Amino acid sequence: MSAFDPFEDFGDTEEIAPRLGDADAAVRRLAVIDLAETASPEVLPHLLAAVSDGDASVRLHVAIV
Repeated sequence: MSAFDPFEDFGDTEEIAPRLGDADAAVRRLAVIDLAETASPEVLPHLLAAVSDGDASVRLHVAIV
């Protein structure tokens, strides 16, 4: 990473996105946060899918990020 890159490397979308399907809402909520921290346009479809998550706290975090 150069000094001109605005964001740190927070993880790979392919590693984080499967956690959105976890049975535990806390894991899904953290996945939303981790995906948002990547600042990659690749994560948008995953975040948009999380908008319809069954748990309100996951949906809230999608709205926050």
